[in-house]
Amino acid sequence: MDRKSKRQRIGLKLGVIGIICLMCVMCSGIFSGCEARQHFTNEEHIERITQRVQARLDDDNLFDYVNVFGFGIYVSNFSAYILYDYNSEPNFFLVEFEPVGFIAGFIRRNRYYVSEVQRGSSSCFHKAGIVDERRYAGFGHAGGLFIEFAVLRHDSFVCPEAGMPINLTRSRTAAHRRFEL
Repeated sequence: MDRKSKRQRIGLKLGVIGIICLMCVMCSGIFSGCEARQHFTNEEHIERITQRVQARLDDDNLFDYVNVFGFGIYVSNFSAYILYDYNSEPNFFLVEFEPVGFIAGFIRRNRYYVSEVQRGSSSCFHKAGIVDERRYAGFGHAGGLFIEFAVLRHDSFVCPEAGMPINLTRSRTAAHRRFEL
């Protein structure tokens, strides 16, 4: 066996070993760097949302959105709710403030995005006295920019206040003024 072929074999073996090592490093980086998506229960979502809202309350009980929407909401108390989409999946949330006001948004990859803030009125669920009914939400017809609220009655989504039918869309387009909670 001559020296040249021996070098080629050693080079080939080292190349194969190098490629295998590189693949192992890449795979370990992929698997250690990627967390499996954790699925939270509704109660865990509500707890996480409540913690985030509580963290935004300042000493004067002002839920501060001055930097985003130009105003804040003064709060004496608040309640968080999970809202379901047209497939009965928990993809939206609602936080109702006392004495008045609410924020609504959507849940994507266990992150919470606020897309609607109302400081001058209560949600339609609150106005309609909805307590024990399952609450639904989806993006409205206006280009998917607004969240529509609904309850399910007789196999149809209806507006809680007016009782008019609502078509909850499949759009995943979020409101243009959204930010993470």
